[in-house]
Amino acid sequence: MTTSLAEPFPRFVDLAGQPLDGGYIYIGTANTNPVTEANRIAVYFDAAATTLLATQPLRTSGGFIVDGSGAPANIYVPGTTDFAVAVHDAQNQPLYSIAAYPVRLLTSSLTFDTVTIGTSVVPDAAGGAF
Repeated sequence: MTTSLAEPFPRFVDLAGQPLDGGYIYIGTANTNPVTEANRIAVYFDAAATTLLATQPLRTSGGFIVDGSGAPANIYVPGTTDFAVAVHDAQNQPLYSIAAYPVRLLTSSLTFDTVTIGTSVVPDAAGGAF
């Protein structure tokens, strides 16, 4: 199972809210500094997280993470645990970070063995449910 930052593409902005151009994105173990190489985790450009390993730091163009060809790309993180994200500007200076980016599972359907009647699902701030 993999986790994606967002779809169709994650978008990063600078401190003025403008699309981050030439920025650096680091992904690592939750609650660590992903800029430190030892804290980084493998990220991929393919949803199966098997073939297209992305080199960190990831780069941005127009606010989007781009792959080696310069095209906007999604990033996939193997596993089901939260992860840290650090966003730096074009001079590789820190802008902001997220210590534990919440997992978003990729699935086309969910199956439940038991359904409880009279219970509601409340969306969180990011649109997911808890």
